[in-house]
Amino acid sequence: GMLLNENMRPTTLRRWGARETDARDRLLAFFLERYAEAYRAELDAFLRAVETGAPMPVTPRDGRQALRLADCALQSALSGETVAV
Repeated sequence: GMLLNENMRPTTLRRWGARETDARDRLLAFFLERYAEAYRAELDAFLRAVETGAPMPVTPRDGRQALRLADCALQSALSGETVAV
């Protein structure tokens, strides 16, 4: 299987023609700009948990799992092999 989460662009326009295939606008310049809404939601959830005493929406275990996935992805990219998570 495969998951695809494309980076944000100024528009969703895609062009095909005699001189180009699947030409699109450049990516937004900075990752904080591309994912501003997600970062805002993450910060809002964190502040809500701090203000109300509710459990944090993301745990240290979640962070470790994200790092493990990133490490496995890097290992796979460097080796060209499938890496079990």
